[in-house]
Amino acid sequence: MSGLGGSAVQKGALALAGAGAALLLAGLVTGSPSLAKPGAAVAACCLAIGLGAAPALRGYRFTAWIVAAVVCAMLYPERFSRLGPLELRDPWIILAVVQIVMFGMGTQMSLRDLAGVLEMPGGVLVGLVGKLGTVGLAAAIFSPWMNVSGSVLANHWRRRPADPGVAAGTGPTPPARREGRPETGGAREECEQ
Repeated sequence: MSGLGGSAVQKGALALAGAGAALLLAGLVTGSPSLAKPGAAVAACCLAIGLGAAPALRGYRFTAWIVAAVVCAMLYPERFSRLGPLELRDPWIILAVVQIVMFGMGTQMSLRDLAGVLEMPGGVLVGLVGKLGTVGLAAAIFSPWMNVSGSVLANHWRRRPADPGVAAGTGPTPPARREGRPETGGAREECEQ
């Protein structure tokens, strides 16, 4: 690892990231999630630590930590749904985390970057409208193909939490079962309420 700066911990983390990637690859080849999942988590977290050893990549450490957190949360969702008595899927917690991430991204901006935004506000507006429009259009186009019911979209638009069955990947929970009453209707009944 000559040519790398950084501490011995960062260099060791890069070596562990390589070992984690090898474990991930072995798990994928053999079809063994018990190898692939920890390998992916180790590779992502150790890479985030080890990026400090490469001077050209030090600026990507924040992004690498975000990617590592997403990888770990997707592989082990049960570990990321509660923190003691705190429900991490609470909308206020999610709002706080998003705000912290946005603040972290903002601290990476310089005054020159801000001046570029102020010089071309039309480009920023076009980008913002394009992104928001694209997300809504993509949801409208792909939700029928992905077997996502209109009630899930309606719940999102009403700012209600999504159906826990859909969020867990087990399919929609009938509204009657969710509310503890006899099952009489389906998604249409839920949207009309």
